[in-house]
Amino acid sequence: MVRPMQKPVIAVHGGAGIWQTERKTAGLAGIKEAAQAGFNILRDGGNALDAVETAVIEMENNEVFNAGYGSALTIDKRIEKPP
Repeated sequence: MVRPMQKPVIAVHGGAGIWQTERKTAGLAGIKEAAQAGFNILRDGGNALDAVETAVIEMENNEVFNAGYGSALTIDKRIEKPP
C-alpha cells in the first residue's frame, strides 16, 4: 500500500515572556518570515534539518529576536564570552 505524501508543516517559536507593544508587529512578521523560509525548503522537497536550520538562521538574522551568539548583551551593552 502506497501512502500519500504528508503535507509539510513547520512551527516557529519567537520567544517567551511579555513582548513590548512596539515589538509585537515586527515579531509576528519575523515569525512568519522564518516559518515561510523553512516551509519553502520542505515544500520544494528539502529535508527537515535544512528547513529548521533555515528558519533558525532567519530568526538569528532578525534583530527583533534575542537569538544567536552575542544577542543578549550584558548590562553595559557588551557581549559576554562563555568561559
